Amino acid sequence: MGGSQGVPEEVWSKIEVFQKKGGSNQFDTVVQGCSALASENGNMINEIGQIISKEEEEDNAMRAQYGPKWTRAPSSQLNQQYKTVIEQSRQKLQQAGQADVATT
Repeated sequence: MGGSQGVPEEVWSKIEVFQKKGGSNQFDTVVQGCSALASENGNMINEIGQIISKEEEEDNAMRAQYGPKWTRAPSSQLNQQYKTVIEQSRQKLQQAGQADVATT
């Protein structure tokens, strides 16, 4: 056993590697980078949702303008799978953020 208080040598080796790689400062940098990426991902998810909503509004406007001549399926119906993926992505991002808060 190495180190004090009976800490196994394998654990001390891992601690030394961690410290050589920058220790807690490097860890803090990685956590901050993850936070920035999470924010960027949230922005992208919101932007995609806005694009889909805008397209649906345009489809509804065309449907109102052209009436029965506008024969394509409603965008709200066609986009449902994308809306589901967007909502799932939001939930996963929120869960990841909560896990990050719990571990820092």
